[in-house]
Amino acid sequence: MKTRATRRQRRSAAIIKAVRPWQENPLVHSLTCGNDSQHAPLEAVEENGRVELHCRDCGYRQADIPEIVIKGKPSRALAKRVAAVLAAKPIQFR
Repeated sequence: MKTRATRRQRRSAAIIKAVRPWQENPLVHSLTCGNDSQHAPLEAVEENGRVELHCRDCGYRQADIPEIVIKGKPSRALAKRVAAVLAAKPIQFR
């Protein structure tokens, strides 16, 4: 059973590693608390072999992590390019 536990640990570590850049990227909406969206962004935590999102402010827990967060983590390079374009040419609303 050691192999199964090791695989689970690697998967959990990969999910936590994918959530962090998502939560820190200013170009995407971070995963927020279900009780109060003004709380700090949710933090990925492993408990009992599962990764959940926890709110540090109130203890809210979310077991479901969107697949796009796990597989489609935002690129820092893309974020920098978009920020540079926006800084060079501000968006004008009519």
